Amino acid sequence: MPNRKKHVSVGGAAGVAYAALNALDQSPFNLVLEAIGGFAGGKVGGCIPDFLDPATTPNHRDMAHSLLAVGGVLALAAKDKLMSWHQDLRDKANAFATDRLACEAGSLQAILFGIQEMTCRMLAGFVAGLLAGCLSHLVLDAGSPEGLCLICRGF
Repeated sequence: MPNRKKHVSVGGAAGVAYAALNALDQSPFNLVLEAIGGFAGGKVGGCIPDFLDPATTPNHRDMAHSLLAVGGVLALAAKDKLMSWHQDLRDKANAFATDRLACEAGSLQAILFGIQEMTCRMLAGFVAGLLAGCLSHLVLDAGSPEGLCLICRGF
């Protein structure tokens, strides 16, 4: 059974890769910000199934460790539920960038708009990374001797 450390590291790698892939149309600086967010989101996402189904025993697999959960994560990706948040955060970041450029360079207001812009860009990457990290956890567990259940423990 993969351990927490492995889930976190693989989740982070999957998150940064997926966030960067989704940000290829962005400027290099924005791509880096989204990749940083994706790394963090992947690390968190890599822990979600074990948070929902705590590893109290080696055979702790239940609904969050099922093929149903894999389908749910893929459905979120396919139907763009989480990715609509991703785009909303990018839109907010672009609005903050516009506000920042309208201010006097170096002013406190411009700095604050810049911080808000960068935060939104990192959160956009976080959302993408969260999805990839969660899926990476399920893929790792599918390859373990216990595998994944169909819907829940015993079924």
